[in-house]
Amino acid sequence: MNREHLEKAMRTLDRISEVMAKDGSLSEDLKNDIQETLLALAEEHLIEEVGDFSMEEVDLETGLDLILAAFKLADQRSEDRADRVKIHLEIGDTLNNMGRWREAQAYYELASKAAEESGHQYDLGRTLHRIGRLTRRQGRWHQARQALNRAVKIFKSLDRTIDEAETLLHIGNIEFKQGAYDQVTRR
Repeated sequence: MNREHLEKAMRTLDRISEVMAKDGSLSEDLKNDIQETLLALAEEHLIEEVGDFSMEEVDLETGLDLILAAFKLADQRSEDRADRVKIHLEIGDTLNNMGRWREAQAYYELASKAAEESGHQYDLGRTLHRIGRLTRRQGRWHQARQALNRAVKIFKSLDRTIDEAETLLHIGNIEFKQGAYDQVTRR
């Protein structure tokens, strides 16, 4: 998939998820962005030709579903594991923001697998961080800590101090929620 089209589709996906998470109102600007994205994806043969496609017929759910379907197809076609990790993370983030946690978890797991297969440690750390945040949000403390602890080790080994600190913050939040105040102050 053309990198420019991929980036545009990701930005549009972010905007759709933000709108859906807030008020669900489709502005003219976002309608145009969705239309341009769908045309770019059709150009890539990732969705059916749009033809006489009318934006009045497209709501946010339909636009989101079309873009997600295109990402799935792009993932199947992609030889570049870094692109695959990016696609899975983007879809996972969108679904997570929408509260579709089970689906988000599945995409984060796919991203984790692709990052491990490629040996990209930073991508693996980013993916584990997201898995940790998601499972923390669900109250699944043990799974969250496992993922976050792995991410901290990776970020530390890569000397990614900011990523390590942000991940430690999430671990601290878990310990605080669990009432382990002495653990929070020792880190």
